[in-house]
This record gives sequence, C-alpha cells and structure tokens, in this order.
Amino acid sequence: MGGDSEKDRQFAIDTFQNDPSIPLFLGSLTACNTAITLTSANATLTIEMLWEPKEHEQAEDRIHRFGQKHDSVFAYYAILDNTIEMDIVTILDEKIRNISKIIDGKPASAKDLFKSLMLKYNKKCKQSKKTRFKRS
Repeated sequence: MGGDSEKDRQFAIDTFQNDPSIPLFLGSLTACNTAITLTSANATLTIEMLWEPKEHEQAEDRIHRFGQKHDSVFAYYAILDNTIEMDIVTILDEKIRNISKIIDGKPASAKDLFKSLMLKYNKKCKQSKKTRFKRS
C-alpha cells in the first residue's frame, strides 16, 4: 500500500471496508498509521517495528475508531527472540515508561539503552566473525 497512488490506496481501503469476503488488508506500518480508517477490521498484526511508540499507537488506532463494527479490537506484534525487532521493542518499552514518567512529573530513567545495545551487537559481531571464518 505504501507505493500506491492515492486513488489505488482509497480503492483498497473502500474495498476492504465494504466487502466482507475480503478478510485481510496488507499495508506497511508507515502507510497505515495516518489518514486511514479500517473499522471493518478487528485486529492488526505488525511485522515491522519502528523507533517511535506513537507510530505503533497511530496504526492501532486505525481500527479502534468511532464506527468500529466489532466489540473488541486486538493488536498483535510478530516479534522473534534474538532479532533487531526484539531490541526495538525493548527501546520502545523504555521510551513509553519514560514518557509516562515525564507526564506524571517524575524523573525519567537514566538507563543508557543505546550503549547496552551497542555492546550487545559488538559481542554478536565478534561471535559471528569467529564462526564464519572458522576452519573445519
């Protein structure tokens, strides 16, 4: 959906919204987080992680809107262990906690996620080089 023309994009949205035989709507997180209403859906499945919590919240809100046709809506995230997405989730969780603290007038965490992630990836890179060039 991200590379579609405005006309094709609206056609895809309208078709999904009005045709009950179409059970699935595919779109990138960036394409589906603004200027779109998908109240025919009762769930989202995200397979990509962006760096800002608001991006995910906006995408989830596309189905959780006035006019929603279902009693409940669900947001699912397909995240595998030991992937960059899992690390992004860690960062997002920390950002959300810090935002909540700031809104509540409390000091944000001084935890340095970037530094810990860089140490983790340096370690992974060193391990990867050792196994990649190891002779049998």
